Amino acid sequence: MRPVYAVTLLGLAFSVQAQQQGNVKQMETVVVTASGFEQVVRDAPASITVITREELEKKPFKNLGEAVEDVEGVSVERGGKTGGMNISMRGLGPDYTLILVDGKRVNRNSSGSRPNGFGDVDTSFIPPLSAIERIEVVRGPMSTLYGSDAMGGVINIITRKVASEWGGSVKLEGTVQMNSDFGNSYSPSIYLSGPIKEDLLGVSVYGSYQRNLAGKETYPATEAEARSGDFTGDISGNGFPDSKIVNSGIRFALTPNRNNDILLDIEHGSQRYDNSNGQLGELSFKTPAGIAGGGYETTQRYDKTRYGLSHQGRYGDLVADSSIIYETTETKGRTNPMSVPRLSTDGAPRKLQYDNLVLDSKWNWSLLDDTHNLTFGGQWREQKFQDGLVTSPLDLKQWQWALFIEDEWRIVENFALTLGARYDQNEQFGGNWSPRAYAVWNAAPQWTVKGGVARGYRAPDLNIMTDGIIGLRGQGTMPILGSSTLTPEKSTSSELGLYYDDTAGTRANITFFHTSFTDKLLSNTVPNCRANRVPGCLDLGNWRRRGQPVENFFRWENVDEATVRGVELGGSLPLTQNLVFSGNYTYTNAKRDSGIEAGQPLNSDPRHMLNMRLDWAMNEQMSSWVRGEYRAKQFSHINDQGTEEYYRPYWLVGVGGSYQLNKNVVFNASVENLFNKKFVDYGAYSTTGAPGWGNAYYSIQEGRRLWLSANITF
Repeated sequence: MRPVYAVTLLGLAFSVQAQQQGNVKQMETVVVTASGFEQVVRDAPASITVITREELEKKPFKNLGEAVEDVEGVSVERGGKTGGMNISMRGLGPDYTLILVDGKRVNRNSSGSRPNGFGDVDTSFIPPLSAIERIEVVRGPMSTLYGSDAMGGVINIITRKVASEWGGSVKLEGTVQMNSDFGNSYSPSIYLSGPIKEDLLGVSVYGSYQRNLAGKETYPATEAEARSGDFTGDISGNGFPDSKIVNSGIRFALTPNRNNDILLDIEHGSQRYDNSNGQLGELSFKTPAGIAGGGYETTQRYDKTRYGLSHQGRYGDLVADSSIIYETTETKGRTNPMSVPRLSTDGAPRKLQYDNLVLDSKWNWSLLDDTHNLTFGGQWREQKFQDGLVTSPLDLKQWQWALFIEDEWRIVENFALTLGARYDQNEQFGGNWSPRAYAVWNAAPQWTVKGGVARGYRAPDLNIMTDGIIGLRGQGTMPILGSSTLTPEKSTSSELGLYYDDTAGTRANITFFHTSFTDKLLSNTVPNCRANRVPGCLDLGNWRRRGQPVENFFRWENVDEATVRGVELGGSLPLTQNLVFSGNYTYTNAKRDSGIEAGQPLNSDPRHMLNMRLDWAMNEQMSSWVRGEYRAKQFSHINDQGTEEYYRPYWLVGVGGSYQLNKNVVFNASVENLFNKKFVDYGAYSTTGAPGWGNAYYSIQEGRRLWLSANITF
């Protein structure tokens, strides 16, 4: 199906009237992420989507990416290492998406603590479904309230409050592959919550365990591929390794009186991935004599521990939310690569640890008969990064603080204007202002017009701001250089949207967005003088790969300007009282505006994304659904004729259903990739400069599979 036809079908939600809807009105959804205080979605000064726990219960998801993959403007792609998901928004990559839990910043790979493509593990450090109340997805920059890293958007995981009565749930789920090339998986989880002392102290606790068996498919390498050395022939090294993932947490809630809540949160996550055959990275002890490389042990492990103490106070028209969060992440299983000639430190464990301390205080004040909602506050953040790479060990620290203020002014009953600004003071870069203006016009009871302009801001990652070697590529043979002269990336974004909602189930929206940003950070190639003595080359020593000097090094630089523009369409339409169609389409065009790659795509996010779903409530106990997704125009490379080549487009279809056995037991099941679409098709291709070997698809995905789950509440 061509995208234009699918969009035409989706556009029916704008014009077709719902049938047999009756007079029942639906409750309006309340959100907090867009402005820092509670308000209904249609009044929120942002493009925002809410995913409820009920919606999440009907779908299989192992990580945050799979939970939000159906949202317009959001691109979710499987990483090529551990199989985690990378989340992009509106054409800006994963580094521009800020993840929050209950409005508090969560560490991500921007620290450099998980180098060489292992940042996809971040999306698996989340609470289990039973601990989640909802997920709020804000598309577009939110730097005014949340600071650096929020240039693309924000995902806020809202967890459940501690219950006033004891209860909980146990969930058992698993995936059975119908294609033996991929491994099965299973995951039990538990959630408990209740009072320790009534009306004073309560507790909630959760735990989850996820076991993923390795993919088994192998396929032979051709002569050209074998020479390239970039293809393992083992699917377990392309996102499907044997793995174990554990997440756990405990929360104590103290309520000394009706106006104050004090929360203590302790969370821990651990992920282990099998690398016994070097499928994720070359094993140091198996690196042949006289050859450089390696850098990996037989098991790759990623740990995260998070401590949080927060206070929420309600004092008439003034609401306070303050917290102190300490989080540490560590990568284990990396080693110092083998050198030529060998050194005594070769193969020794490489320490990779990132610590983050955040003090945050946010206040909301309702003024002048609720015509003004003033949000203001500040943040202090201290980061520490350690990398024990012997070639260039790093022990870095950095502080930054910020003050912000934002006012939603309801000028008249149906029109609100939000004005805000944030000032960031960074130890390295000095000060930066991020202003924001957004208007919401309730033009009619069913129609809302939204639009605004905002500046975004993202500081360089802590590790890349150091001169010299900060990391290695090519299995430990190609240095990556940092630079103390790097500057923050900045963006200017605008959007204009039209929303329709009859509060009875018929909804539609269209939003146009545009982002231009400057000083984009890229890791560019620099010639190695020992391989090719040309102007601008560098001599960093005897760096060799397979016995020959490496052609290039890599250096981080502020080089590019870029523009992203596009449109989002979404809607839902009750066809009958029991049958609902919903869907969305996103067109994104992201281009580089300067540098040697001017005019080329900015990244490999799909230009066309389409999601459609049909839900059927068969009776009070049973429901079923069918969904489809289409992805197309993902940039691959520039061929030797100088034209753009793209990965192969694809359709995926899934079907599923739910059965409520009684008020305490619910069963869910689905068949994903119903038509067993195959995503393995390797072959030769030509690029400017050298032949290549790769997959016709952007990433390998699983074949047809059956997902089963049982959720028991008590």
